[in-house]
Amino acid sequence: MSFFDFKILFLVTGFLLFLSAVPTLFLVTEAGHSEHRFKKIYTEYIFNPKLWKLNLAFIGAGIDGIIFDIFWPILLFLVLKNFVQLGGLVSFSMVLSALIMVWVGRILESRKAMFLRKASVFLNSALYFFRIVAVSPGSLFAIDVFDRLNGKVYGTAFLAESYDKAKLMHESDFIIYRETMTHLANILAMILAFAVILSFENWKLVFVLPALGSLLVFLLYI
Repeated sequence: MSFFDFKILFLVTGFLLFLSAVPTLFLVTEAGHSEHRFKKIYTEYIFNPKLWKLNLAFIGAGIDGIIFDIFWPILLFLVLKNFVQLGGLVSFSMVLSALIMVWVGRILESRKAMFLRKASVFLNSALYFFRIVAVSPGSLFAIDVFDRLNGKVYGTAFLAESYDKAKLMHESDFIIYRETMTHLANILAMILAFAVILSFENWKLVFVLPALGSLLVFLLYI
């Protein structure tokens, strides 16, 4: 698609985004909402010492997510230096991971589900360390493919486990608690990332942060 200029691609993308939003004009429904008290969420969840494992797990997930979203695309572009190659790599890995999603759903419902959930945490963490030493397009391609495949297990398992725990508590309050912790972790992650970039010559050491954050997610399963 290198023969298309940016304006055409921008217009096509904008049109598709607009088109995808049209169904919400006809399909959105409003249901009753529960009453939320933030003081209760802070006292019963965030500052509850019995939930320290969940706190750390959600903090780890927040650090992992924000660093990945910002710095992984930067690394891809700096190495590939070509939007066409970058788009091709991401498109291929996304299609491949989408095809395997059905298999992931079946596996997560089997007896091996908990083992795979825990294993995906360690693999996700290891992939961040590989990012630090990756210098060639081929290595980045392999990492991106493995990451998207493992990410289907890692991400789906995280959400499934979160909702399982939410069922045992006040569901909507628990989700607000989870989102509060992950967003606070986003802020913490950016502060730590700037500290790493200013302290070390190799900026890719920022990937140590999500590697450690990913390991904290393991606490969600124990």
